[in-house]
Amino acid sequence: MESGLSEADAAARLAALGPVAKQASSRSYGSIVRANVLTVFNVILGAFGVGTGTVTGYLFALHDLDCTVMQARTVAAAVLVTVGLYLVLALEAADSRRRSTLVSGMCLSLGGLFIAAFVLPTVRRFFALSLPTLGMIATAVLASVLAIGALSLAGYTPVAGDTAATAEEQT
Repeated sequence: MESGLSEADAAARLAALGPVAKQASSRSYGSIVRANVLTVFNVILGAFGVGTGTVTGYLFALHDLDCTVMQARTVAAAVLVTVGLYLVLALEAADSRRRSTLVSGMCLSLGGLFIAAFVLPTVRRFFALSLPTLGMIATAVLASVLAIGALSLAGYTPVAGDTAATAEEQT
């Protein structure tokens, strides 16, 4: 003996109710990610990673590559600029695809201006930078990867467009 509604009765009742409306979330994915990533622990861990990468690049250039203080400062500045631009991408590019594109363009422009600072002797002297050697560039890249890796472990990763906003735009 069966109890409850038959499949036909259940289907008839569901059809009488009409289509089920999709409930909208009160928060976007971006706001949820920011609330869970921008915690005190993650900020401290991220700052530690950035500091470690910068100091590592500076000390490696100074002691292992036998660079001058000015050259070691150049490596540290390159690490800070690279990591800073990555952090801007990670924190600001998550709202919409358009914003992601604008932020990426801004970061590329700022990176280009940083490279231009090396090309223009007056600007290079003003900021007390030196022309980087291949070893300095390799050190800056490795130290940047170390710092960006620490930021990624702390949850600071760029997200190309907010999924909730993108889904709304498509409908």
